[in-house]
Amino acid sequence: MSWSSEASSRLPELCFRSARQAEWVCRERWGRLWMLDEHTQPQPAEVFEKFPLTTTTDHPPTSAMQSSSSLVSKFGLRIPGVAWLLVGSRDAKSTLRALGGHGDILRIIATRLAELVRSDFVDTDGIFAARVGAVEFPKPTGLSCNMMPIKVGDVESIPVEFRSYVPLLAACSVARGDWFQVAYLTVDERQVQSGSSHRRAGLHVEAPTIYPTSASRFNPQESDRGGVTLAWGKGYCLRRSSTTDDGWTYEEGHLEGGLFVASTVDDSTAVYNCRPKEHAANAFRKARDGDVEHLRPFLPQGVTLKAGDLAWLTDQTPHESLPLDAPSTTRQFFRLVTSRIDVWYADHSTPNPNVPLPPSVTVVHGDKFDPNTQDNLCHRLQEQAL
Repeated sequence: MSWSSEASSRLPELCFRSARQAEWVCRERWGRLWMLDEHTQPQPAEVFEKFPLTTTTDHPPTSAMQSSSSLVSKFGLRIPGVAWLLVGSRDAKSTLRALGGHGDILRIIATRLAELVRSDFVDTDGIFAARVGAVEFPKPTGLSCNMMPIKVGDVESIPVEFRSYVPLLAACSVARGDWFQVAYLTVDERQVQSGSSHRRAGLHVEAPTIYPTSASRFNPQESDRGGVTLAWGKGYCLRRSSTTDDGWTYEEGHLEGGLFVASTVDDSTAVYNCRPKEHAANAFRKARDGDVEHLRPFLPQGVTLKAGDLAWLTDQTPHESLPLDAPSTTRQFFRLVTSRIDVWYADHSTPNPNVPLPPSVTVVHGDKFDPNTQDNLCHRLQEQAL
C-alpha cells in the first residue's frame, strides 16, 4: 500500500497500487479475518486513486497560531519572542511601536516565530495520522461502550447489540500482528447540544505521562525521573519511497498498532499530523491525562475529519473533539484501540464477559482524572518495573 497527500491541509491517505490490489487486500481482511460473507461485506470504500506524494518540505505545515484570535494568551506568550514583540508594539520609544494596533501583522510574525522553533517541540517528519477509509454507520440506537475488550476477527466475541459495527471494524487496516488479538472498542451514540463537544475537548494525546504527586512541579529533572508513559495502542508507520516506470513517486506504507476513529458529524474532530517530542511534551510538567495544550502554538494546522472519515492515529498524535455548531444533534463516534495498552480504567470502561483482559494489562479502579488514582498507579507501575 502507498501514501498520498495533496497538501498540508489534508491528512495522508492510504492508497493501493491498483484496484486489483485493493480488492485483494480488502477481501482478505473482510473474508479471512472477519469471516464476513459477500452479502455482509462492506464495499471497497478504502480504494483511493493514486497520485504523487507531496512532501512536507514542498508544503511546510501552517502553524495553528494563524487561527488564534489573540496572541495575549498562555499559548501565544510561550512562543519565543512574542512577549517582546507585544511589549515593543506598545512602547512609544520602541521601533516596534509602528506595529501597534495591527493585530493581523503581529499574528503573522508570531506564526513565523512559531514555525522557526517548531522542530524543537514537535516532530512533523513522518506519518502520525492518516485517512484510511470511508465508512457508513448503522442507524443509531443509543449504544454506548468504552474501551470494551473484543477479539479482532472474532464476531462472536462482540456482544450482539454491537455487531452492527462489525463493518466498521472490518474497515480498520489492522496489522497482521494484531489479528485475533484483544483490541478495545468504543461506541458512543449520544445527543450533543450545540456548542458542546461530544468527546474529550482540548488538545491531548492518548498516551499520557503520569507523575507521582511527590515530584516537584518546578523541577523537570525530578518529574522526568518519576514519570511513567502509558501505552494506549502505540502505533507507527513504516515508509519507503518508490518511483514507478512512468515517473509517479509514492511512498509505500505499513501501519502498526495505533487506534482508529470515525464519526457521523463533519468537522467535529481535529487531528494534527505530528508527534510532540518527549522533552517538549513534559515541559511545564505535561498535564496529567495527556493534555498538550501548552504545545498548541507549535503544532501544524489541524485537519478536521468529515462524516464517515476513518482515521488512524498513533497514541501520541494530538487531537481534540470540537464543539458542534449545529443545533442538538445525534452524533455517533467509533474508536478501535489496538492491543498494546498498559492500563484499563475499570470505572470508565465497559467489561465484556466474552473476552477477558490480557494478563499484561493493569486494571485500575477509581477516577482516572483523580491525582490520587494516578499517583497510586505511578507507584504501582514503578514497583512492577523493579
